[in-house]
Amino acid sequence: MSTNQNTQQAGASSETESTISAKDRKRLQQWFERANQLAEKDEPDFDYILDLYAQCVVDDPSNLVYVEAFLENLQRKYKNNKKRGGFWGFGGSRKAFQKAVLAKDWKEVFREGINLLKTNLWDVPTLRALAEACAVNHYNEVELAYLKIALDAKPKDAEVNKHCARSLARMGQFDQSIACWQRVKEITGDTNIDKFMSQLTLAKTMGGSLSEEVTGPLTRPPASAARPAAAAGSPEESSAPAAESTAAQDAAGADRPDEQDSSASTAEPAEPRREIKLNVRQTVERALRQDPTNADLYVQLAEINSSERRYHDAEAILKKGLESAGSSLKLLELYEDAQIRSARARAMIAEKRAAVEKNVDAHELVKKLKDDLNRLELDIYQTRTQRHPEHRRYQFELAVRLRRAANYREAIKWFQDSRREPGLFAAATVEMGECFQQLKQYGKALECYQAAIEKAPEKDEDSRKTALYRAAILEAAMKHEDVAKKYLTELIQLDPFFRDAQHRLDKLP
Repeated sequence: MSTNQNTQQAGASSETESTISAKDRKRLQQWFERANQLAEKDEPDFDYILDLYAQCVVDDPSNLVYVEAFLENLQRKYKNNKKRGGFWGFGGSRKAFQKAVLAKDWKEVFREGINLLKTNLWDVPTLRALAEACAVNHYNEVELAYLKIALDAKPKDAEVNKHCARSLARMGQFDQSIACWQRVKEITGDTNIDKFMSQLTLAKTMGGSLSEEVTGPLTRPPASAARPAAAAGSPEESSAPAAESTAAQDAAGADRPDEQDSSASTAEPAEPRREIKLNVRQTVERALRQDPTNADLYVQLAEINSSERRYHDAEAILKKGLESAGSSLKLLELYEDAQIRSARARAMIAEKRAAVEKNVDAHELVKKLKDDLNRLELDIYQTRTQRHPEHRRYQFELAVRLRRAANYREAIKWFQDSRREPGLFAAATVEMGECFQQLKQYGKALECYQAAIEKAPEKDEDSRKTALYRAAILEAAMKHEDVAKKYLTELIQLDPFFRDAQHRLDKLP
């Protein structure tokens, strides 16, 4: 992600948003932007830059943008050499880190862990402990950022792959989890892993439940950091985090000339090699290898993944397209759409899991993912209304997210603007009425519902029904039972099964 994108998105964080004051958030943003400016210099002062990024991460550990910037600049400083980059004692305190982990003092875990990473980005036990601290606090995307570095450092370590597999499964990223479990099976030869992959495949297609062996506990104490870490040496041979399919590899091999034995001249003539036909995905992937700056190919491959509900893969492909093919508004907005789809899919999967498992942690995760989704959509639609100031649909979508975030006064302003679009008038007016009702301005709320009832077009029957329902409830609360009956009767004529409309009508005197 570019520093410009980082600057735009740095305000998006997770649960800590409610505990960080506006003054502190502004201070962190100023440090972050200063670090971005310094990082763009020809000869950046990495130590100072990393101090700025590190302070941002320590004070707001759930902010993915801060964490990614910190990790990326550490990689730049040490040229991604996978080796420890400093001297013992010049970073964090290993003893203090272990003490914080055992005490579950998350603030200190993040503080000491980030300081340890300054001198050794590829300190796998520290990375895993930070990831586990993120899991306890439900910082999902940040958890994966730390695990990605750990997997890059030790791609053939079974425990690292298990950790990644469980975290990915817990977040509903089933394809990536299966790939990690597959590597564990290749490393250990453990055939019991087949049942884990079967569970994941079933959960992906049917929404089945997952055992704790597959996901790990939803809240788990980060025990892995309690052991002192040895200095990270040269990692094992690198392997791609997600290998291409065998079919794709075979197809790539079809382009290479066959190796010929020295005795081929005396052997029987070989049968003609069977032509391997590529499917659409393989064709596009091959074209991208040949032309990695072609934005249209990234779009095509992302659409293929989206059609297969591999939303996380689609998001990753479009992000890579932005990095490789250069700035493109179409690509950027498709990437934003992919981020939303991916976040929605994670929330939906977590909701299905919570319905099956029915425990507090599962329901808390659903709430967290839905809050994350609303924050992401809020940021994206806020940016889009700036890019397209006359686009009423974006104004409406932004207002909806502001209402969900309980920012009712700001939402009303955007609903008023979006009502200028004839096709949005009824929906925006109903939403605006709900905002006034939350602000206890019942007269204005009722005016909005009545306007929507009168002016809702035939093709927007849903808005008319919602307005009738809301108006009836409000009129009943204001002891105007006859008017409430009139609205509920009209609603039931339109839709006899609308929510609890019949029940409410029966209860009226």
